[in-house]
Amino acid sequence: MKARIILTSIVLILLLIIVWQYVAHATPPSIHSSKTKVADVVIKGLSEGEIKSKLLQKIEQWRNKAQIKVAYLDEEWILDPQLFRFNVENTVEELTEGTNNPLFVEYDKQLFYERVEELFSQLTLNEEEMNKIYEDIVDKVSRLETSYNVQIEEYLPVTLVQEPLAQVVLQVDADWSGYTQSIAIDNRSLFSVLDQFGEENDLHIIATGIYQLTLHTNFSIEERYIQNKQPSFTEAGYEAYVDKKRQHDFKFYNPNTVNYTIKIEENRGRMYFTLMGPPFIYDYEAVIKETEQIEPLTKVYNQEGLEDGVKMIEEGAVGIRVVIERQKRKGMFIETFARLKDYYPPISTIEWRGDGREDEENKKVTKDSNEESEPRDDLWGIEGEKMEK
Repeated sequence: MKARIILTSIVLILLLIIVWQYVAHATPPSIHSSKTKVADVVIKGLSEGEIKSKLLQKIEQWRNKAQIKVAYLDEEWILDPQLFRFNVENTVEELTEGTNNPLFVEYDKQLFYERVEELFSQLTLNEEEMNKIYEDIVDKVSRLETSYNVQIEEYLPVTLVQEPLAQVVLQVDADWSGYTQSIAIDNRSLFSVLDQFGEENDLHIIATGIYQLTLHTNFSIEERYIQNKQPSFTEAGYEAYVDKKRQHDFKFYNPNTVNYTIKIEENRGRMYFTLMGPPFIYDYEAVIKETEQIEPLTKVYNQEGLEDGVKMIEEGAVGIRVVIERQKRKGMFIETFARLKDYYPPISTIEWRGDGREDEENKKVTKDSNEESEPRDDLWGIEGEKMEK
């Protein structure tokens, strides 16, 4: 009898242990409403294990699609999605009912800070600005947003430091004495010399100076013309001609999210063009890669009324063909991102003779249509730049 009581007690104890283990480890049914989500993932009707499994699946899909980009002006950094660490366990444990819960996620903050400082060394970001950028990225990732662009400019003070970035100097005549002008170059906008200076008469100097400034930027040249004959105040490849009557304009596009200013000022026969604004990530310059001089032909004609042996000569001009490459540099890095080609055709020398006879060697006078042309009124237009692929 005593043995039976002991056996019964043991059985009851074992049953209690089994029941307790079941209660402790059994997965309860989901108690979440349809409004409760995690990173837009609906978890209604799912057990805790199913929620975790579904979130891990969504995270993996996100890693395969995500593109998180940090950019300043024309420099950008795409963060590796694999470096974001998600804590699904803590996420599920800390769920708030009836809301769209973010995932618990981390990214190496020290690595992030060091990389930003390395890539955007021209900027001086304080701790508050850096933390704000970091926190916004983590917030977007915690909601599994697959595409997010961070523009650092948006985290900087409203008025960025305006410092001299480039300067161009051109010789001008007395008509420009005392001239001064300040021009705003708005962010992500097209600038037109005709729209800005349409009421002024001589825009050749203005357009050329502004064009030369753009060669020190990442601005894209959308429309440019040159004259038939190279002007005396600038080298071949560095001219921009504007003609209001013919609607020949000089236009460029500022792709940046910040504004710039061009200041123009005449002083003692020189026109100074200065670009003001926040510094670029790269250094920009224009390099002449090819130069070719094309000698003019000589055309000989008889001229009635001139004495025998008398000559009248109208000097021509040498033609020039140049190729300019626009480059950006940073340390040892150099990249050509556009090419410009200018051509000033040669102008034939004209010789008038009064002897009534032509030398046999000068009798045959031809015009090479590929290498020269007579002075013309029309202009040579360059519709934007040829971009390097």
